[in-house]
Amino acid sequence: MRASAEPQRYAVSFIVWTGFCCGVNYLPRSSKFEKMSEALNISSGLFIILLIIIMVFVPIVLSLCFKEDGKSKDFSIKPAYRYRAKHHIMTKREERFFEVLCQIFENKCYIVPQVHLSALLEHRIKGQNWQGAFRHINGKSVDYILLRRRDLSVLCAVELDDVTHETTERMSRDNEVERIFREVSIPLVRLRTPERMSKQEIVDHFVKVINDEMR
Repeated sequence: MRASAEPQRYAVSFIVWTGFCCGVNYLPRSSKFEKMSEALNISSGLFIILLIIIMVFVPIVLSLCFKEDGKSKDFSIKPAYRYRAKHHIMTKREERFFEVLCQIFENKCYIVPQVHLSALLEHRIKGQNWQGAFRHINGKSVDYILLRRRDLSVLCAVELDDVTHETTERMSRDNEVERIFREVSIPLVRLRTPERMSKQEIVDHFVKVINDEMR
C-alpha cells in the first residue's frame, strides 16, 4: 500500500504553527500583539491580518511541496530512474585494440575492458578515512585489465591514451592513477599510438613495463 503524504503535510503544518504560537506566548499576554507589531513596525490590525494569511497559506504551500504532477509524493519509495542500454562499452578504437590484445595474449590472459579502480583496489585500510578513500577512486577506470588464465590474478592494467589525456585536468588524473598503481604494485601499461606498432613491439612494451614494476 502506498503511503499517503497527507499525514506528513498536516504534521509539518501543525509543528510550524505550534512553534509560531509558542513564540508568541513567550511575550506578556497583555501586550504580545503590541510588542510584535512594534517590532515589525506595523499596526496591530495589520499584524492580525498577517497572522491570518500565514494560517491560510502555510498549509497550502506545504501541500504543494508534498505533491508532484498532481499526485502525493511517496517518500517511502525511492525514485525509479530511467536508463537506456549502451550497445557498446568501448569506443571503436578501444574495440580494435581489444582485438589486438586478444590475439597477442589469447593463450595466457583474459582481457577485461572498462574496469573501475574500485574493483581493483581495497580502500578499507586502517588509519585512513574509508569513505574519502573510496570517493577518491570512485568513477575512475582503466581501459583494460589483463588477468592470468591460470589463477585469474591481475597481471597489469592498460590505458589507451588519446588527445583527451593532454588536458591539464586529465594529466593530473593520470598522474594520480599512476601513483596509486605504483603503490599497490600493479603494472600500468600506457600506449599512445598502438596502431603504429607491430604486435611484437606491443609485446616488448608490455614486458618492459611489467618487468620494471616487478623489480
